[in-house]
Amino acid sequence: MNNFALTLLSTLGAKKHSMFTAEQASELSRLRKMLERIDDQNNFEGERANAARLLQQCLQRLDLDEARLRASCGCMSGEDSNKPTLAKLEFTKRLTSRRAWFEEHAMRIAHPMGVAVLANKASGHFGRTGHNGVALCGKPAACILAAAAIAKIAEAALQSCSKSDQDTFCANFCRSCRLVDMSDPDAQQKQLEVSQQWLHNDFCAKDASADWNTPKRFRESTPTAREGTLSGEKKRRVFEPMNELVQKQHVRCLMY
Repeated sequence: MNNFALTLLSTLGAKKHSMFTAEQASELSRLRKMLERIDDQNNFEGERANAARLLQQCLQRLDLDEARLRASCGCMSGEDSNKPTLAKLEFTKRLTSRRAWFEEHAMRIAHPMGVAVLANKASGHFGRTGHNGVALCGKPAACILAAAAIAKIAEAALQSCSKSDQDTFCANFCRSCRLVDMSDPDAQQKQLEVSQQWLHNDFCAKDASADWNTPKRFRESTPTAREGTLSGEKKRRVFEPMNELVQKQHVRCLMY
């Protein structure tokens, strides 16, 4: 499980404990496309065989094996693929007020993969209590991928912001970087119900309602909002490989 998580995160740009060299990481997108061509039963047998030969040549040149490549695509098998998994995302500063933009951003990425979202409890200065970020619960591949995608886009939004209304800028930045939900509504709802049960039964989050803590709101039609949208659209291309993997999980995690 640990190796799987490190492999998946390193393909999304994680520098610490990266399991790929710079050359291997630069070729991953192309290698994944070859793998998809091989696995697609609708392709002609000759086309699949040709893709398999080309893939093996590339793997040999990069000193990489197919098992590691498949792991980087978010593939898991057996009982491990359905184990309850919890991931927490927190801001580096201790917050006690909820951020509506961050929670909306998290739910729009996590819910299509059947991953439940819950506000993290937090304690601030002078004994204040509140919340900081979100907790995610779901199947391993979906949960880890959702956490990485949420954090990567949110961090880019925060780093791009130079406005005093940070919440408005970040909310509109994140909205412009996300893909359309491609999952089946019924399958999504069923998996979300399972993930919520895991939160309550496996991770003891039965009394974790955050309704009493009103989230800090954001705006959608101000100059700062428009600037956030434009900034996000400019950065969107950077997230395309990650978003493609996320969109595949919209279907994959609800089926296996």
